[in-house]
Amino acid sequence: MEISPDARDKLAGKLGGDPVGTGAGAAKGTRPSRNARNSSVDPLTRISMIIEDATGVDVEEISADSDLADDLHIDSVSRIDIAIRIEDAFGVRVEEEDLDAARTVSDIVRFVEARTPAHTEGS
Repeated sequence: MEISPDARDKLAGKLGGDPVGTGAGAAKGTRPSRNARNSSVDPLTRISMIIEDATGVDVEEISADSDLADDLHIDSVSRIDIAIRIEDAFGVRVEEEDLDAARTVSDIVRFVEARTPAHTEGS
């Protein structure tokens, strides 16, 4: 059984791999790599992908201004899941206080950027 290139790319994305034939010259309409560890993707997109994976909220519905509780309906269990995924993807430590302080997606982005080695060493 053979699947279409679009279906193969979608499956690869859901499994955390890069769709075949993507990269800098990816066809229009394709998403960036679905792997949140991919450091070539900006932090907001990476965090949005983490939120999507942890909660099921579609990444297209997530913006920097999205309120974690009111807009995205993220509960305390999902916040912990997101924190663990952020620690893994960005190599930063996330404390419970950090989770409680974050109200929007941009709060998480600022937190991660402030603790990411590339930003703390000389930016």
